[in-house]
Amino acid sequence: MSKFERTYNQTDSVSVASAVSKLSPAVSAPAGVYNSGLITVLDDELGRKVLNDWQWLLVDAVGLASTWQGNIFFWSPKHSASFYLDTQRGKTTFVEESVDVLFNVFLTREGIGKDVLLEDSFGVIHAREGDLNYCECYIAKPWQMLGGSGELDTFGKGDMEVYMSLTGQTIRKIMSKS
Repeated sequence: MSKFERTYNQTDSVSVASAVSKLSPAVSAPAGVYNSGLITVLDDELGRKVLNDWQWLLVDAVGLASTWQGNIFFWSPKHSASFYLDTQRGKTTFVEESVDVLFNVFLTREGIGKDVLLEDSFGVIHAREGDLNYCECYIAKPWQMLGGSGELDTFGKGDMEVYMSLTGQTIRKIMSKS
């Protein structure tokens, strides 16, 4: 059992291989929902589809995992590194040069759950909305990029693939105007 699997409890599984296992067979992070939706490890097909409308910015990205807010940890073959996409801001942050280090070191570090995954905020929304299923995330209405407050009571469940498509298109339009 990997350090990732010892840190996060899989609460919903899917029967296909994760994008992580395709990129780094040594990493054990099966596709599925962990900790009721705090983080979701994406399967290979969804990992590629979820960022289709972000190719204008991310070019060759493969989604590895999504957070409860619909932010994405992704791998860039061009840069041989993993990054974090803040979906509402259209900003990427370098994380690690290795998929193994991303899953078994970075995501398991003390404080990452609180400071990066925002598990306290997740807990408040989860108590009200319940577990997330595979390919779901909590979405603020209206989105913060469109003037929404981002207050916890504005979040509800939504389809992560649709959300990623629409936010990618919206951020592209916003950035092309500035």
